[in-house]
Amino acid sequence: MLEQLFLYLSDFLMFMPESYSRLITHYNQAVWPLPLFTLLLGAVNLVLIKSRYLHRNRLVNLSLACHWLWVGLVFHYHYFSTINWAAPAFALLFSLQAALLFFWGVIKNKIHYQAPFTPVGYAGLFIYLFVLLLYPALTAYWHQGRQSADYYGVGADATCLATLGLLLMTNSRSRYYLLLPLLWCLLSAAMAWMMAFKQSLLLAGMPLLVGLLKVFPAIVYRVKNAAKHK
Repeated sequence: MLEQLFLYLSDFLMFMPESYSRLITHYNQAVWPLPLFTLLLGAVNLVLIKSRYLHRNRLVNLSLACHWLWVGLVFHYHYFSTINWAAPAFALLFSLQAALLFFWGVIKNKIHYQAPFTPVGYAGLFIYLFVLLLYPALTAYWHQGRQSADYYGVGADATCLATLGLLLMTNSRSRYYLLLPLLWCLLSAAMAWMMAFKQSLLLAGMPLLVGLLKVFPAIVYRVKNAAKHK
């Protein structure tokens, strides 16, 4: 079973780890110093969440939507597609998430963020700060160079992980906007595992963590409510 899975993922990957590392280096060099600007926007998101500004939620969601669209169109479609046949599908996934965030978060204003006061909220804040401040340094260390780091707002994994952190800080009961980020975590974890990248465990563990914090309590809540109404 594991051998069949390995062969399937090998067909899915179709490129060497060195090729991917060179691609990331070339991409980061081409877009620098954009990661510094996206880091600033990431800090602004926290200020907005803490503030009482009327359109704070719309602005945070607009920022996230722009990041997802950028990664989808620029990184996946323009860069990653040169070495991975599946990259256009990844571009579509990221573009769909951008559309969801824009429609439900900006136009409909249905995704509301709040300063953390629960364990789930604090976990989301920790994940978000970790991705903004430490994840680039870790990936730079793992891949031996700043130009190979994964940055929030321009890198696929960092953008996805930071978004999950922020979405854990929402007061919305809807879980549908978590599906595509969680799907990307699993896909990216599989690719990272095949390339023996150390972030594979982190990416694989994120869906489990989010499920325990956000999805499982909702299931328990609904089961209890259903039992009460019987």
